[in-house]
Amino acid sequence: MGTPVKRTSRDIRTANRYEVLRQIIAESPTSRQELAAATGLSLATVATLVGELLDLRMITEVGFEDSAGGAPGAWWRSTPRGAR
Repeated sequence: MGTPVKRTSRDIRTANRYEVLRQIIAESPTSRQELAAATGLSLATVATLVGELLDLRMITEVGFEDSAGGAPGAWWRSTPRGAR
């Protein structure tokens, strides 16, 4: 049996960012709460990764969901090719 590959925090972050993007593409539009539920990541982690994907222009905000209290949550979708 081979030696297990050690994953760095950077590897894990990249994998998590990919999973969030994959989920947005598959379930677009989607919210942070839905992303957290689908990926098993915390809302804080999802918020950070969504911010990174926004900075990279890989996703765009497409609206807001109704809120029973507090700030309304945003809906996200993948950015169409060529729109960057």
